[in-house]
Amino acid sequence: MRAIVAALALLTRGVLGHAAGRVATEEGPPRRYVGAAACSSNNCHGSVTPRLDSKRSMQNEYVTWYKSDRHAKAYEALVGERALRIARLLGMVDASAAAATWLKQTPRAERCLDCHTLNVPAGLRASKFNLEDGVSCEACHGPANAWLTKHTERGWDPAQSLGLGMLDTTDPGRAAETCLTCHLGTATKRVDHEMLAAGHPPVAFELDTFAANMPPHWKEHDANRRWFRGGAWTAGQAVALREAVRHLVQPASEHGWPDFSVYECSSCHHDLRKPSWRQQRGYAGRTPGAPSLDPSRHTLLLFLARAVGSPEAAALSAGMQQIGRLASDARPPRDVDAVAGGVVAAAGRVLERTAAAPLDDGQMRRLLRDIVDAAEPLAYDGFRTAQQAAWALDALAVARVEVGQGGQPGKEGDPLRRAIGQLFEDLRDPAAYDPARFARDVGTLRRYVP
Repeated sequence: MRAIVAALALLTRGVLGHAAGRVATEEGPPRRYVGAAACSSNNCHGSVTPRLDSKRSMQNEYVTWYKSDRHAKAYEALVGERALRIARLLGMVDASAAAATWLKQTPRAERCLDCHTLNVPAGLRASKFNLEDGVSCEACHGPANAWLTKHTERGWDPAQSLGLGMLDTTDPGRAAETCLTCHLGTATKRVDHEMLAAGHPPVAFELDTFAANMPPHWKEHDANRRWFRGGAWTAGQAVALREAVRHLVQPASEHGWPDFSVYECSSCHHDLRKPSWRQQRGYAGRTPGAPSLDPSRHTLLLFLARAVGSPEAAALSAGMQQIGRLASDARPPRDVDAVAGGVVAAAGRVLERTAAAPLDDGQMRRLLRDIVDAAEPLAYDGFRTAQQAAWALDALAVARVEVGQGGQPGKEGDPLRRAIGQLFEDLRDPAAYDPARFARDVGTLRRYVP
């Protein structure tokens, strides 16, 4: 599904999320994690072929995860030469460490394990739990010991499982919160500038695209309809901005400015021997070398808010501009915090609005037109914003067909999606990114956007 973005998703390989910290702490025995093997029976979720007669699941979810999902390979990424090189540069191990064993030698293994596997405390691991499974079933669905056997019983309501520790993944907004614990970070899980400089890939996230490339192991039913027809994209945009602003304030309050990972990389990283696109474009009134806040987490939500007629659009735009100025000037964290609350609340209201009323065809067409018309500023906002624009265009192109025809188009039969495919070619290599070319290629979509 959506093969044209598969290569791009590789940029974030290994930066994967789990929800171990979000399990409800109700009275009673602790919720324990049973491990992926407990779900692998061929009459459970380990069927080799989909069970089309099943109402809510296809029962081949374990096989899909194991064979095709990068989450299943997340731990493996830590025992390769690239991970070892990063660990050495970060001072986590010395030069004598080997790729296969360095995790057992470093006292700071959790810095990597917390996102590359389901790194729950030893006391919460059942006998079949295996840390080397990577980001496995319970990372998204919650500890299963209390509901594993019960949820297969005749007449069992999924809501009963939620009361026993299962996490609700039918709501894309809640699912995005789980994903972003690693695809953005938390107070204890961070891909900071130090880690980026050591060679870790930047964290990026767009719920609809990343879900399409897992690939999906679910089918549509009454409870999860918001995942479809653009719902995952809208929820993901709102939650990503809300969490990004929270994520911005917390480390600034603890450590002060700056952590350069929150800034647009090309503000500082560009060719100095010959005129780069950054130098040619100029700095929009800023001092050259002054970092600018990465706009990729919020720009597309502004388009969404305007398209759905949200009264929050103006507040979001003004709030993010102010936060951007404060971040660029490295103002005291309390100044940023004073603005952040309003932005977080506004993003939450956009999420509520889009959850109550899914995108219609007119709103999707407006979004497509507005993004195409803004090709140049989006392109020159940097690689990660261009990446988000390409993902949005593809998600919306698919959603329009889903709404109008009840199906999903392949790119071969859809000229718009074929043209969008060129954008992903433009984004294959961040170091070779050419915003002028990207803007030009986005502009070619005008002929296909109604």
